[in-house]
Amino acid sequence: MKIRELIRSSSEFLRSCGVESHRLDSEVLLSYLLGIGRERLYVELERDVEDEVVNAFKYLLRRRSKGEPVAYITGKKEFMGFEFEVDPSVMIPRPETEALVEEAVLVAERAEARVAVDMCTGSGNVAVSLALLCRFLFIVATDISPEAAAVAKRNARKHGVEDRVAVIVGDMWAPFGGKPVDIMTCNPPYIPSPVLEGLTGKESLSYEPRLALDGGEDGLDFYRAVIPETAEHLRDGGVAMFEVGYGQAERVISMLQGEGCWDRIWIRKDLNGIDRVVCGRKRG
Repeated sequence: MKIRELIRSSSEFLRSCGVESHRLDSEVLLSYLLGIGRERLYVELERDVEDEVVNAFKYLLRRRSKGEPVAYITGKKEFMGFEFEVDPSVMIPRPETEALVEEAVLVAERAEARVAVDMCTGSGNVAVSLALLCRFLFIVATDISPEAAAVAKRNARKHGVEDRVAVIVGDMWAPFGGKPVDIMTCNPPYIPSPVLEGLTGKESLSYEPRLALDGGEDGLDFYRAVIPETAEHLRDGGVAMFEVGYGQAERVISMLQGEGCWDRIWIRKDLNGIDRVVCGRKRG
């Protein structure tokens, strides 16, 4: 079969299975198998594809038709323009999390920060992106999952920043002590448990690690646990940044205000105009 025929037939198949991004997913999976970029597919539309590749493509399409995310099928996901390894032990990086990195870069540059902590690091996409964008920054990346930490280490090594990204297995601030840090970033589990319970097998979130998603009954359990301990680990003037879910920003702000140790609290919106990152600067 030719590339043109494969794109058409695979897109129709995925659409019939209820996959909204049927055309995009077909192209991504085919370009992955062929080892070329998506844009190259359109240069080679009349190229004949070997039968073994066609059979492998059909296998990947069946996996996608059942709801398995493309990122897990290919083992990679782009974030901040960088490619990251992913597997089912880590949450798939989302575009909205780029707002967290962008704000952290601004703060780091203005404050001349030197040491940052990235909590709930998962694949390490936030920590590694920060290291790539802020060459002066040393980042300690933590995750409670040893499997996720292993992925983060591989991504740090892949991008050549393993000397400035130290990955540690641990829960919240437990691995820390001693000298306060300049910046803390965190993309914690914040999806309410009832939402996760309502997922079916064909919804992509059901394939991702519950540990990285489940924020308790209202999605705010992690914030309640970590915010009371955060200020003591920051230097005076240090900044904590939390990604939040839709409609959660004001409640997380109230938690910070309740501690009485922040001289400024602000929000950064994502590209969709949703309040996505809550930031607090420690008084000092």
